[in-house]
Amino acid sequence: MSKTVIGPFGDALMARNKLSNSVSEWEDGRRVPGDPGYFEWWYFDARFDDGSTAVIVFQTKAFDQLAKGPTPRMQLAISPPLPDGRPRSDRIKRPGFTPAEFAASEARCDVRIGPNSVRGEKLHTYTLHAEADGLRADLEFTGIAPPWRPGSGIVYFDNKMETSFGWLPAIPFGAVKGTVTYDSKKRDVTGIAYHDHNWGNVQLDKVMREWYWGRGSTHDRRYSVVFADVEPLDSDEKMAVLMVARESAIVLGGDGTLTRTVSDFQDHSGHKYPRTLDIRWASTQGSAHAVITNAQIIDEFNPLTEFGLAWWKRLLAKLFGRNPYYFRLNADLELSVNLPSGSITEKGKMLYELMYFR
Repeated sequence: MSKTVIGPFGDALMARNKLSNSVSEWEDGRRVPGDPGYFEWWYFDARFDDGSTAVIVFQTKAFDQLAKGPTPRMQLAISPPLPDGRPRSDRIKRPGFTPAEFAASEARCDVRIGPNSVRGEKLHTYTLHAEADGLRADLEFTGIAPPWRPGSGIVYFDNKMETSFGWLPAIPFGAVKGTVTYDSKKRDVTGIAYHDHNWGNVQLDKVMREWYWGRGSTHDRRYSVVFADVEPLDSDEKMAVLMVARESAIVLGGDGTLTRTVSDFQDHSGHKYPRTLDIRWASTQGSAHAVITNAQIIDEFNPLTEFGLAWWKRLLAKLFGRNPYYFRLNADLELSVNLPSGSITEKGKMLYELMYFR
């Protein structure tokens, strides 16, 4: 594998992928086949006003099972708060669907996996149904910040530009309403939400060392922020982007420089995660500074176990330097934004994840 990382910005990449400066509805439709060598997923998450959270993911296959044909799965996680305020994670994995139970449109986000489905309208409103083992979510997601694509939204990992990974935050910040069912009780919910879409044709642990991703908003919900910071496996070139929206207008989101500082590391299951992140962004549009503190784990797992790898294969993977781990955390946010029109500093909440591929 070449050490080259190309993208996501540049006119040549925009032309190569037939993209304009505005996001089109087809971009949230099916982008790659389910054949061996490809993967794709549509991700939705919500933080409800009652303190609970939900995550729903529609996948053509697990990202570490690239060599397989289509093995569609839906993941549903609902995390209600415990009486002492700590989150409880109810994580459900459903790998048992057949290729015949999967369908996805190329014209828009319109995905079905067994009884689970999501359909988008004009990259603005998404109607979602998911159910698994007594958990259920019937939700409507509505965009507040418009769809955002950092440049082409695609990075390549070789000089011939044959291996790639794509990312489209179709709802960088939005509202959600509907019902969720857990503990045998149906609950009406409202809150804030996020939706993105990923696809590619390279096994991520072969090209990435780790990634940080997060999305947050201020308490008054006027400002929202999304960032992604990916460290490639064999390159000094980082893939790091950030977006800030003020209500329904994106005020930062072009090419720029992101600096991440992490501290206050905690030990957990043989891995460490930082409870404090300092994210700084500078561009010709302006700058932003996100201070993320007091992180608490919502969810964590070893992907080798999560994806059902036999114990001896997990041991072999560890012997060969693979010891992946995933953390998902809620944290406090202080966001400062500096624009030609003025500056603000506001407090809010951030949800972020850390994925160790090795």
